[in-house]
Amino acid sequence: MQKIRDVYRQLGAFNGTLYLIDQALRRGTGSRALLQHYYLVVQPTQIQTRLPRRLGAAYQIHTIMADDPKVKDLPRPEKIIRERFEDDAACIAIYRDTALAGFIWFCTREYLEEEVNCRFLPAPPDRVAWDFDIYIEPAHRNGIAFLKLWTAGLEYLRSRNIQWSASQISAFLPQSIASHRRLGAVVVGQAFFLRLPGLQMTLASIAPFVHIGWGKQRGPSIVVRAPDSTPVK
Repeated sequence: MQKIRDVYRQLGAFNGTLYLIDQALRRGTGSRALLQHYYLVVQPTQIQTRLPRRLGAAYQIHTIMADDPKVKDLPRPEKIIRERFEDDAACIAIYRDTALAGFIWFCTREYLEEEVNCRFLPAPPDRVAWDFDIYIEPAHRNGIAFLKLWTAGLEYLRSRNIQWSASQISAFLPQSIASHRRLGAVVVGQAFFLRLPGLQMTLASIAPFVHIGWGKQRGPSIVVRAPDSTPVK
């Protein structure tokens, strides 16, 4: 009972209930079924992270390309990495000495979500990128590594005149939501996914609003649009 109380304390009544249903579905079906609630957010790339250069000086930034030997350092299946590069995604990584400490991926084309059957499209693509698969090695999670990585990611996007970065954040990860809000993230929509064996139902606050897919049918395409106004420097 204490674990259930902790869930409701951290997530609130609504998301706490959804989370408990999700966990029951995953346990009962070997993760073939799930219930997910995403917040769809955008955040300006011109926000100042206020990271003094002396902090995080032990970390080195590296933009990993498809033919880079450092690709082998990424703890993701080779097929997934290859498909990401084929879709023109970019990977920004940080290293401590010669060891990988973390990475983040960006794309300006549609992003195929790997947990549920859905495509997210950042819009307009000349001003908005999609950030995904942010990862920090466990040994570096209580330090400056995340802020160092995110700062490098923003610099990369600004160098390409990208003004916003969009992403989906699980409502079941309140710490991640709080971190994004501190970096200027704005919620522009929500999406709920119920996946059962052979069936997926989607309910979203933005088009297409409702989608039902059977078997391997293509999932919904959700356009996540940045505000019309240009973020202030």
